[in-house]
Amino acid sequence: MTIRPRQQAHRKGDAMTNLDVFAKILSEVTGRPETIFRQIICSTLKTNNKWLEPAEPGLYEALQAEKAGILNWLISGASEAHEMMKEQAR
Repeated sequence: MTIRPRQQAHRKGDAMTNLDVFAKILSEVTGRPETIFRQIICSTLKTNNKWLEPAEPGLYEALQAEKAGILNWLISGASEAHEMMKEQAR
């Protein structure tokens, strides 16, 4: 099964999937295009089809309220990955 990332931003009133919600939130938090996150998430669809299921009501709003925490989590993860790469290079 091949899923192509949406080329257009999510339109208000459309039912959002988990893919829509997480790609949109990650885009808002990082300032990077939503399509990048759609491509990354779509690469996992062979093992996890829950991305295509309708999102729970209120999930987007709940994640929006946690944007600062999500950004901190991304920064922390990037920092840890950088440290691991430095250790492996030794």
